[in-house]
Amino acid sequence: GGGRWVFHVMHSAEARARALARRAHAAGVRRFAILRPENGYGTAVARAFAAEVAALGDELTDEVTYKADTRSFAGIVKKVGGSWQAVFVPDTADKVELVAPALAAAGLMARPFGTKKASGGRPIVLLSTVEGAGDDFLREAGRYSAGALLAPGYFPGAIDDRGQEFERLYQAAIGKPPTAVDAYAFDAVRTIAALVADGARGRDDLARRLGTAKIDGVTGTIGFDSDHRRSDDGVIYTVEVDGGSVTVRAVR
Repeated sequence: GGGRWVFHVMHSAEARARALARRAHAAGVRRFAILRPENGYGTAVARAFAAEVAALGDELTDEVTYKADTRSFAGIVKKVGGSWQAVFVPDTADKVELVAPALAAAGLMARPFGTKKASGGRPIVLLSTVEGAGDDFLREAGRYSAGALLAPGYFPGAIDDRGQEFERLYQAAIGKPPTAVDAYAFDAVRTIAALVADGARGRDDLARRLGTAKIDGVTGTIGFDSDHRRSDDGVIYTVEVDGGSVTVRAVR
């Protein structure tokens, strides 16, 4: 909440989970599983994802939970049964770094949707909010995450013209890579600056213009709904593996 003057520039984790369900559905996925931590975040974000899956007319075949401090997933991933096509893991990047190779070891090979065969097992799509994603994720889990759809809000280092220019500016000013919070802050300031440059005068006028604005940012095409929360899906990222090369690319 917050009333007339508060606009939420950050996509909530629940909103990003719903966006992932829609993106996977658009790609052709119809059967999903959830693998989530037993904490408030995991419960709330998985609930939002499951609700969107149901709203799309798709099927949730299984849901498996794990203790929030789990460090070994070899036995846990084997519990995710059913003929699902994609698995949603709402957790931090450092946990997904452990989940992805465990899935592969169990014969569940992350691949772009539509892949018919995968050496070592059956192809599946990995979906995650990967909070705090960055270079560590690519280094530790990239080769196990081919075709994954990821929604961390912002993924530093991704192949994306807008993001790369932002990171160049941020690195020059701050001396280190940005985080997702930094990217959202950058978009907030740039959005206000754009509206002021376009003639917005005073708080009333600015709030009115924010209600109808559509401005391209590094976290998506910024727009707000009637509750002043982001109306756009933000940016979804996918992992591309080519031999020994692993990259992440923004899918706008």
